[in-house]
Amino acid sequence: MLVFIKRIIKNGWRNFIRNPLLSLAASLINSLMVITIVGLIVFYNFSSNLIKYVQQKLDLSVYFKENTTESQIKSLQSELSTFDFVEKIEYITKDEALNIFKQKNKNNPLIIDALEELGQNPLTASLAITTKQPEDYQKLTEFLENSKYRNIIEEITFSKNKEIIDRIVQLTNQSKNIMLFVIFAFSVIAAIVVFNTIRIITFSQKREIEIMTLIGSSKSFIKLPYILTSTLYGIFGIILSLITLSIILPFIAPFFDKIISNFSIKEYILNNILFLTLIGFLFSVGINNIATWIALNKYLKLK
Repeated sequence: MLVFIKRIIKNGWRNFIRNPLLSLAASLINSLMVITIVGLIVFYNFSSNLIKYVQQKLDLSVYFKENTTESQIKSLQSELSTFDFVEKIEYITKDEALNIFKQKNKNNPLIIDALEELGQNPLTASLAITTKQPEDYQKLTEFLENSKYRNIIEEITFSKNKEIIDRIVQLTNQSKNIMLFVIFAFSVIAAIVVFNTIRIITFSQKREIEIMTLIGSSKSFIKLPYILTSTLYGIFGIILSLITLSIILPFIAPFFDKIISNFSIKEYILNNILFLTLIGFLFSVGINNIATWIALNKYLKLK
């Protein structure tokens, strides 16, 4: 058994180094495959965090009429807090609203002077509500418009943000569909490339395979070295992809870091390097071995 394993390893390695250009090409293909898969995973997490980041900047504001009492607002706030889709509710009093307004317009003396001449606070109390999912804003608006609190509500600003929220939901759904399609398409392309690569190798060693068949070698003994060779393509492809990522990452990471502050591509890759390497290994070597097994079966059936 040990001799059998040694011969498989020896023949598999010999196949790999016998055709250096072909081995390099196959490894590069695998490298591109791994980089693409890793890129898709990273992009998926980046886009998800981008959507969450934008969502955090959105809220639904409920402005109350002038004569609304604090107890009425607190009652509404208490009821809304029981909804499982509501993430955060911030109560902004009239005085707090005025301070926020002054702070935003501190460099505009005309507005500040106008407030001073007015002599009273023209702003009203409000609730700033954030939901867990963008589509939940519609449910929240429908509740507020049909609730017993409708007579104390002056304005609901959800309609102003509706277009942005709809785009976020649409982007999320489209991203998921595109990611699935790209992964499927790339898997098919990679399998075809590896399938034809292994067929080229087997045809180049046609005479050797015929001799092994004539002397009674089992099909497993013939196939396994090629399986090992295709595995080496995947392993060297992963090594090349890691080298490539280490080179290009310092250049592309700062660009994406400027877009959102709650996600760092460099930190994500470094923190999940083992997971990403394992996914790349399983995908690359798995596709290689399946394509190799199919190619060898098809070839050996002709003999």
